[in-house]
Formats: sequence, C-alpha cells, structure tokens
Amino acid sequence: MKAFIVLGNQLFPQSYFTPFKDHHFFMAESVDLCTHFKYHKHKIIFFLSSMRHFKEELVAKEIEVSYFPLNPQKSKNTSYLRI
Repeated sequence: MKAFIVLGNQLFPQSYFTPFKDHHFFMAESVDLCTHFKYHKHKIIFFLSSMRHFKEELVAKEIEVSYFPLNPQKSKNTSYLRI
C-alpha cells in the first residue's frame, strides 16, 4: 500500500495530490500541534479548520483519507496555554 502522511503544515494545493489518487492519505489532529508553541487561540482554530477543510477536498476528489480529529475526552485535561 502506498501512503501519504499529511501534517497540518503540509496542506499543499490540491493539484499536487491529484496524481496520487491510488495512494492512501493519513491525517491526524494532534495536541502537540496545538501546544508546541504558545499559539493564539485563533491560530489553533485556523490549523484545525484548515486540516478539516483539506480532508473534505481530498474526499471530494475521491481520494481515500483516514482522518483522526482531536478526541475531546482524551484532551479534556489538556490546556492549550503554556505559562
């Protein structure tokens, strides 16, 4: 199986991925992505909404995607603020 791992900072134009329709795409939202630096909450929202929109575009082009969103139950005790 051929696969791509697409990270939150690798959301390239769709035309780049179109030739790889026979590949499987893996995307996962990560608490580390949100807490790596002391990000503003709007930037975190931007990261996550961009990833979700990108996934929807891949699915619309009939590309197989495994997408794992943040689990609110697991990240309930996680603060996105670094002090």
